[in-house]
Amino acid sequence: MAELGRSANLLPSEVSDIEAGRCSPSVETLYRLARALEIPAEALLGGQRQEAERRHPAGHGVLSELVVGAADRQTVELAGGVRWEMVRPAEEAAADNVDILEITYAPRSEAAPDLTRHEGREYGLVLEGRLEVQVEDEQVSLGPGDSLAFDSTRPHRVFNDRDEPARALWTVVTDPQASSSRFSLRARTARWRPGRRGSAVAPITLATILLFAISPLLASGSLAGDAILSMLPFAAVLAIASLGQTLVVQQAGLDLSVPGMMSLAAVLVTKYPNLDDGKLVTGIVIVLAVALAVGALNGIAVSVFGISPFVATLAMGSLLLGAVQQISHGSPTGVTDNLNRFALDETLGIPNTVIVAVIIVLIASLVVKKSVVGRRFEATGASPRTARAVGVPVLNYVVGTYMMASVCYALAGVLLAGYVKTPGIFVGNDYLLPTIAAVVLGGTALTGGAGSVVASAIGALFLTQVNQLVLAMGAATSMQFVIQGVIIAAGMTVGLVPWHKVRRLRVLLPGRARFE
Repeated sequence: MAELGRSANLLPSEVSDIEAGRCSPSVETLYRLARALEIPAEALLGGQRQEAERRHPAGHGVLSELVVGAADRQTVELAGGVRWEMVRPAEEAAADNVDILEITYAPRSEAAPDLTRHEGREYGLVLEGRLEVQVEDEQVSLGPGDSLAFDSTRPHRVFNDRDEPARALWTVVTDPQASSSRFSLRARTARWRPGRRGSAVAPITLATILLFAISPLLASGSLAGDAILSMLPFAAVLAIASLGQTLVVQQAGLDLSVPGMMSLAAVLVTKYPNLDDGKLVTGIVIVLAVALAVGALNGIAVSVFGISPFVATLAMGSLLLGAVQQISHGSPTGVTDNLNRFALDETLGIPNTVIVAVIIVLIASLVVKKSVVGRRFEATGASPRTARAVGVPVLNYVVGTYMMASVCYALAGVLLAGYVKTPGIFVGNDYLLPTIAAVVLGGTALTGGAGSVVASAIGALFLTQVNQLVLAMGAATSMQFVIQGVIIAAGMTVGLVPWHKVRRLRVLLPGRARFE
């Protein structure tokens, strides 16, 4: 199902729902599946075969075996109140590239609300009622006995806008060579294109390379060794925190407890050891335990009590900042020498903080993209209802997501504290907007769905370098917030604008003969 979903540009859960009869596909979806399987769309019919006894005209032999009785047709109910019925044996439909169907439209029904297109040429004959056929910017009304032929690659839709049902005989003839070649091209290029709910590493990687290429032109010395080494630890901290935010966003949430958890982690890892290296490990364990508890509370509030992630995590963030004030009594404390040395040291010329970030991001990426747990995690984020229907413990995955996110924020806070040696009590306050901006730069839509933690980490590197350039060019620090706000606004615009309606508007513009 996963492979078929990729070939047809559908989620595995959508393929599963269609296969199990839990939802009705649109015409466009049906043709996507047919193209991916390299079979006629008519060959997909048959999941709702009537149980009536086969009735053939009197006689025997091959001819009688080719008869399909009226009560023996294979049918499929499409979305929008449209029914397709196969009018010839399934063996014939699978053997060629000709779909011959009797289509029934319920009153006020349509198979697809938007213009669609696919391979082939269509021939329609209305038997009863009236049907409206729109091809690009032209529309005609067909009554009983009227017929129509057009190229299926032109954007079109067929609908019944009357209070009476309509019935038509419809034939779609496709060129097997054209269909096969397009399928092959699509199969070869699918892995290089971002999915409709996913994110791509390539765009943000290219943007980051270009940013570093032009950095010396904007600020001389911005790529000097010292400048890079001073920037990378902060990029690593942001990458780890952004990883946690990415996981939450993939579950259609938004975690506003980032500043509180990072600040609390920094305070706990300094206050408890109190400069005693012997207590450092215990202090880190306490930080992780608190992070797991905070994440669990966030997850339970969202999944069990139905509180908006925005409200739940905002409230938790406020509680955490209050705890920071209470524990620290308003005064910062330095970290132990071992933690400070580890955060400042390098291994093979690479800062230890960067190595830790790379390891964490790679592990998270492998779990999300290559394991059963990861596939179920993405399925839960894409459609909790569907995931629950197929037996995925949605509650466990949502709560677990917030727990892992809080652990990421805590680790980021510990590393940041070690690097700056004496962190301010609210050291995490500057990391909320950057984590969201990094997620957006990585291509993960804030409305939820599949994403890439690697792309978010690269987005964190991009954003950190931009901030460094802003300061190197002498611009005010406030420009950092302006840039972050623009990135988030742009990401929300791309994710929320109904592009299918925009495309449809372009089709209706005068003088446009083809769909683009």
